[in-house]
Amino acid sequence: MLAKLVIYFLYSCLFKIFSPSCFLEECMVHDVLHSQRLVSVLVGEPLTIDCLLDKTLALQHMNYSLTWYKSGRKIPVTQVKLSRIHQHENLLWFMPAILEDSGSYECVLWNLTSCNKIYFNVIVFKNTVGLCFNGDFLYAQEIPASSNENIVCPHLDYFRDEKNTLPIHWYKECNLIDNERFLSRNDDLRIISANVNDSGNYSCKMTYNYMGKEYNISRNIYVTVIGKSRFYSSYITYFSFADVVRNFQGYLIGGLLAPVFVIVVAMLIYKYFKVDIVLWYRKSCRPFLISDGKIYDAYVLYPKINKVDCIYTSDNFVLTLLPEVLERQCGYNLFILGRDDLPGKAVVNVVDETIKQSRRLIIVLVPESSSLLEDIFEQQLAVYNALVQDGIKVILIELDKIKDYTNMPESIKYIKQKHGAIKWKGDFTEKSYSANTKFWKNVRYRMPPRCPTSSELHLLPTKPLGEK
Repeated sequence: MLAKLVIYFLYSCLFKIFSPSCFLEECMVHDVLHSQRLVSVLVGEPLTIDCLLDKTLALQHMNYSLTWYKSGRKIPVTQVKLSRIHQHENLLWFMPAILEDSGSYECVLWNLTSCNKIYFNVIVFKNTVGLCFNGDFLYAQEIPASSNENIVCPHLDYFRDEKNTLPIHWYKECNLIDNERFLSRNDDLRIISANVNDSGNYSCKMTYNYMGKEYNISRNIYVTVIGKSRFYSSYITYFSFADVVRNFQGYLIGGLLAPVFVIVVAMLIYKYFKVDIVLWYRKSCRPFLISDGKIYDAYVLYPKINKVDCIYTSDNFVLTLLPEVLERQCGYNLFILGRDDLPGKAVVNVVDETIKQSRRLIIVLVPESSSLLEDIFEQQLAVYNALVQDGIKVILIELDKIKDYTNMPESIKYIKQKHGAIKWKGDFTEKSYSANTKFWKNVRYRMPPRCPTSSELHLLPTKPLGEK
């Protein structure tokens, strides 16, 4: 008994000595990815939560410590895998979750010079009595009528590996689906010729093996099939048997003005709806694409800034928001220096090779970039001379309004003058993650056309859910 007390005393002392609070009295709390900070799970099922701070702060190549806590407790979550709640690498695992686990959890990322914290509110819920789902915790998805669309079983990333490849079973209104129009493919359910009767509550279920135990995993999605209008217009023609005096002058004037009016209206529509028209054409007509031998749809270029608030904005946009919308939702393949290059390879060689294998060049700027571009950007922007000859289009994105380009390099001024810039004024809320906002439509309009894939479906939970 005395030995246990001594061990506990030593452990408490060591924890107090090496706790993040010893280096900083207070951590900076990050309010990022707001929709993902509320996490829900069905009682008795596994749950994983990704801290995300190491990604949003671009600390992949720095020494840091990441620790999970139950809010209000000073002792961190254990890293012993046999424990029901434990930390494995940067993830918090519940194997499985019980009702008493509901509450606030915090992820603390720190080193000798800084400390950052993010909170997650976990909700463990039960299904409605007599049903296989809870109406308050559903994902929402809309699909058009008469189309062949996929319903996605979301957030299975950490539960699918070489040891867990069992098929997913799909249910509608808690009944197993057995219909030739419904095809289960990987993590999706494909509906052939969807109609309004296919709307309803869908459930996907699978089993997961972990440390010799088997767990059930389920997701519930409410699907709405958007059909055509039920109201139809009817036209009634009235005949009159009176003599008609024709005004040939009126017909002549009308015949001349009608084409002019049509042309003017068409030009106005194209001017104000050009982006929507082009995106609609790409989606509906699916233009035939000839292979050009290039690997990447876009090469992303952005400055590395030392200020913490600027790092948070630019790195979070480039490393989190940009891949989420363009890669996951729209199916593009991006190359981001610092994320996709191989370690040990010369930067000049990487830039020279990959930029020639890209169809577009995306340059991201912030107001603080002007003083750094000469040192950081000039070596990479020297390749732009070759881009002009190859005809590669450039997309310039301003993360905030840049009033003066006087101190910018000549290459940036040339790009601004020739191609213009797209201004991003959003934040990191759920709306910013939608590919259908005005900003992302302008970016997609300047990107090369892509054939739609199942990954373009965007799940919007009716109530904040989702782990990632």
